[in-house]
Amino acid sequence: ALRGVRLTSEAIVWSQTQLLAVYGTVSALVTALAAAVIIVTLFTGCSLRLAFFVLIVLSSIIALVISALVALGWSIGVVEAIALTTLVGLAVDFSLHIAQAYAVAEPESYIDVGAEKDNVSARRVARAQLSTRSIAPAIVSAAMSTVLALVPMLWCHLRLCWIFSLITMGALLLSVLASLHFLVPMLMCFGPSKLDSHLLKAVFGSLPRAFLTLSLIGGCVVFVAWAELRERAFDTLAL
Repeated sequence: ALRGVRLTSEAIVWSQTQLLAVYGTVSALVTALAAAVIIVTLFTGCSLRLAFFVLIVLSSIIALVISALVALGWSIGVVEAIALTTLVGLAVDFSLHIAQAYAVAEPESYIDVGAEKDNVSARRVARAQLSTRSIAPAIVSAAMSTVLALVPMLWCHLRLCWIFSLITMGALLLSVLASLHFLVPMLMCFGPSKLDSHLLKAVFGSLPRAFLTLSLIGGCVVFVAWAELRERAFDTLAL
């Protein structure tokens, strides 16, 4: 009896948009985590162990943010779904810097921190100390500058702006804390003591090689995004 009924209210379109955004958040997070692992693996000289540690840190940050939203009684809507989707890109930045600095630490620098070359545990601690010493100030400064830039958005009347800024600020602070106080201890205890930097130098050892590698990565990302948008456009036209 209701086959001839047509719904023309804009609320129906908005509710469908919310459902698609919420249901697509899980697949977007999984895709972003997989892409982050691939990028970390590439930039650390194909070290799967470092990529696994970064994956643990990212998963912990996402779990903490979602738990905080649930504890505050917020429902996952379109704004929260967009913020969570971009969360992985924000959170992976600092962990990637530390992992990459750990990977490129030179063995002869161990003497500077008093580590013995034949002691595996000492080599791990030395690599972690050297990477933290070289990159931690830049990480903290970058996070603080971004957080301060987002503070004025908290007084914005648009719900989209202040919720997005609040989630972004929390994610940045958690990312810094997790990178320095979770990832670094993991590297000290379980990180690889010896890393082959030949592949890393072969891929990023010169400006043309770095440009070619980044172009290939960017081309893959653009192709995946184009294919996804094309599929969504066809689905919209079918409706």
